[in-house]
Amino acid sequence: MFIRKETYRQGIILSTIFNIVCKGLVFFNIVLIAFFFGTSRDVDIYFYSYNLILLIVTYSSSINTSVLIPEAIRIRLKEGEVPSMNFVNYFLYFYLAIVLLLIVVIYFNPALSFAAVSQYSVATLNQHINILLLVIPLLLLMTVTTFLSDVLVSYRFFTMPMIITSINAVISMVCIIAFHNKLAIMSALIGLIISYLLNVCMLLFLMRKHLNWRFRLGLRKPERRVLKNLVLTQAGTLASSLGTYAPIYFFSGWQAGVISALNYAQQIFYQPTALLTNQITIVSRIKLNELFVNRQHADINANFLSSFRFLLFLLIPISTIFVLYSFEIISVLFNRGSFDAQSARLSAMFLKYLSLTLPLIAMNNLMANLFYASQLLRTVMFYQILSNIVMAVLIYQGIIHFGEIGFPIAFLVTYVLSILLLFLICKKSFPFIRFDLGMAYFFRLSLVNCGLYFIVKGINTYIPHLDPILRMIFGSVIYCFLLIWVSYQFKLNEEFTALVQKVRDRLFA
Repeated sequence: MFIRKETYRQGIILSTIFNIVCKGLVFFNIVLIAFFFGTSRDVDIYFYSYNLILLIVTYSSSINTSVLIPEAIRIRLKEGEVPSMNFVNYFLYFYLAIVLLLIVVIYFNPALSFAAVSQYSVATLNQHINILLLVIPLLLLMTVTTFLSDVLVSYRFFTMPMIITSINAVISMVCIIAFHNKLAIMSALIGLIISYLLNVCMLLFLMRKHLNWRFRLGLRKPERRVLKNLVLTQAGTLASSLGTYAPIYFFSGWQAGVISALNYAQQIFYQPTALLTNQITIVSRIKLNELFVNRQHADINANFLSSFRFLLFLLIPISTIFVLYSFEIISVLFNRGSFDAQSARLSAMFLKYLSLTLPLIAMNNLMANLFYASQLLRTVMFYQILSNIVMAVLIYQGIIHFGEIGFPIAFLVTYVLSILLLFLICKKSFPFIRFDLGMAYFFRLSLVNCGLYFIVKGINTYIPHLDPILRMIFGSVIYCFLLIWVSYQFKLNEEFTALVQKVRDRLFA
């Protein structure tokens, strides 16, 4: 059965494979939204309001994974299960109190509340008030679901987030197909509310059954050290959240359809991060938490470099193919129904430039894992505040001076500067990790893929009249074959080379 504890190796394999399936369901959900509703003002407000709620939930989740879960694991290993449960319960009830208070405040005047954190007018939001009223309860449901899921992941239930995502996607798709004519974009929100209610019930049942969890009020208050870490994490995470929210805020006052086009592009852009980066970094983070508790420096170095090389080997080629065929990818996936040619061009532009940051995001997440696992949260806070202030300023200036293209360019420049800064900080904070080997690997692999980019781009010029879809397939296949050949000949990745050799031996044995 897929709902069970797993080893770390099983966690990476199973969560990655299962995540492909569930993310496929989520992506098809977005395709349905694009087909039925296209890029319009009500879809903009749906994405804006839902992303705002999601950002708040992500903010709390980052606190879970960076402070609460590592501390719960430490208590569990040092003191036992019951003290760890009491510690988790304390924050579960704390979250419930805060979120319920926030919901009550928002319900007094939803349009004014959302207008206060956007460039939409109150009058515009009042025209779409039903969307806002349906989004608000998701704040409570998503917060509880995410917290309970993070707890189960700490007990090695690594596939739990994918199960939740799959349930959300399937029920939302059913509601969109069944009610899109009568309820329009609100059909998607109704599906999410139903699915999250089911998820909360499922998670509570699993914790009682598999962990013998007791949600009692005999709470364990956090130590002063943990509260200090929470304050540091909240400051840094708040800065990250504001950086993430910057494009939504600035584009909310833009022409209708821009937020929708950006979200469609981001759905493709974030797939490699969701399918590969997040899964590997989550499993790696749980492992690093235990290694840092026991001060196993050699194992920490091996774990970090292995994850670093593996992710870059996968993500740099994906990023390159996205840049080569951004318009073709958008056209194949979305250009039908209510999704018109202008929407396709705008989404393709966002996808092309955002894709360049895929390997940089992976590098950022892996290095951030080290600070969270070692609880060097003051450093993380200052880094997050600085990098996200820079991002927000660059995004604002980029959009003002260059229009829509200013956002992805500012996003890319920010990540380049952030990685350089983070590399210097990591070298000083973790001298036992060979970051020089990781960065050398990144540059070597980037040069190889840059060469392959120009080769395939040159081939594309000789087949200009080929159907765009066929040209994308043909070029991608050539790119992958060349990459496999170069990787095997020059041993760009040890794990990949061993796999190819094993397949070759079996075929020609």
